[in-house]
Amino acid sequence: MTGMKLCYCTDVEGNIDYFNRYVALSEGVYYDSNGRLELRPGYIFVFGGDAGDKGLGTLRLYRLLIDIKTKYPTRVVLIAGNRDVNKMRFTSELTPTELDLATMSRDLVDGPLWVPTKGRVSVKDFLCNEVLQQSPDTVSASMLASVNNKVNRVKWMLKHTMGSDGDFERRRAELQDSKADTVSDEDVVASYVSSVEAGGILREYLQLCVLSYVHGPNLFVHGGVMNKDGEGCVGYVPSSEKPQDDLSIASWVSALNGWYDSQLAGWIAQPTWLPDHSYRGGQSLQAYGLPVATHSVINGRHLYPSGMPRLLPEDVVARLWQDGVRRVIMGHTPHGISPTIVKQPSPDGGVFETVMCDTSYSDASRPDNRGNCVSELVVDGECAVLRGHIDTASMHEVFDFSTSDSSCVGYQLPNNGPWVKLRTTDGAYLVCTITNGFLYTYEEMEAAVVESLMTSSTEAA
Repeated sequence: MTGMKLCYCTDVEGNIDYFNRYVALSEGVYYDSNGRLELRPGYIFVFGGDAGDKGLGTLRLYRLLIDIKTKYPTRVVLIAGNRDVNKMRFTSELTPTELDLATMSRDLVDGPLWVPTKGRVSVKDFLCNEVLQQSPDTVSASMLASVNNKVNRVKWMLKHTMGSDGDFERRRAELQDSKADTVSDEDVVASYVSSVEAGGILREYLQLCVLSYVHGPNLFVHGGVMNKDGEGCVGYVPSSEKPQDDLSIASWVSALNGWYDSQLAGWIAQPTWLPDHSYRGGQSLQAYGLPVATHSVINGRHLYPSGMPRLLPEDVVARLWQDGVRRVIMGHTPHGISPTIVKQPSPDGGVFETVMCDTSYSDASRPDNRGNCVSELVVDGECAVLRGHIDTASMHEVFDFSTSDSSCVGYQLPNNGPWVKLRTTDGAYLVCTITNGFLYTYEEMEAAVVESLMTSSTEAA
């Protein structure tokens, strides 16, 4: 298996048009004459997580990925993302007890605790302000009760607890494509609920997923191996209170995936809250996928608050390198117009790479925030090739390069300068500066200029 090429795609988030562009670009995956996803001989396909949520093709994407994984169980790897895992909550948060504001979970009634206080919206405030469009002070108990139903609870969950504003109507539109009759609100709710029940498409998908995967010198996770505070999470398994420093990387990955499977089994056995809210199956996995989770490979973050790339701690690199891992590949955090490569020294003078491939905001001027940009990462042994094209109103570039070939890509220019993102096919470099967490400024620089700056920096050091 390690002798096979590997094609990687991540964070499609329901955008079937983007996925179709990815398939058209891909070396290894393609559509057959019946529209089924196929895998060429000699290739592995890894999907990095977050298949659905923010586009018009969530159900189709889950079906495509389930079918290709089922057909090629050893050559297709599906990694669970936070947007996949958080849908587990539908089994426990839409019961009669949870719909009652007086008896629902105290962790949610005033807005989810994992959302910063200033951004929290309680169920009551949502029903009053956004459904009834009245001040809570003017809403009677009977008025509140009239709109406190599953339809509005699902809308609240999507918008204010899952980061999926608008997905209710997108799901309706997707269902309408295959249904002659008008799709009702109740039909949409039934689609979400049934997806996580026995035989449901999302339950089936989650059961085919893993949290991490190793292919040769490459480690794949959804979100990363570092917290937003810069602390590494390698060796942490949620079933243990402390990091297991004696585990090899392969054993750690196996333990993580085993824990994931046990959490899914617990969820299936106990899908709802116990009456006292002390337990629901899969609760630890659901918490592991939240933005506030620590030591989580689902919600890692390899960026500074400004949005600029951050190097891994030296001890994390040393541990990975010791076990033969030369590169970590992930999605989860959007990286603008193209994937971002981060290079740093290894203990023996080699180069360790982090490759971050979520491009869900590649063109924020377009309604879907992606536009026509697309990319693919192809791994062949120790070599990783990034290929694709940038197509926005202000930039049209094609790239196809090995991450290890360029001595400039993956580094920051001197004096806290921009990050060198990629080398274009015409020989220039695309550099990027990020401020305020999400404001991207791009510049194309001649190769000679970038190389001179990097050389001067090296000599000065």
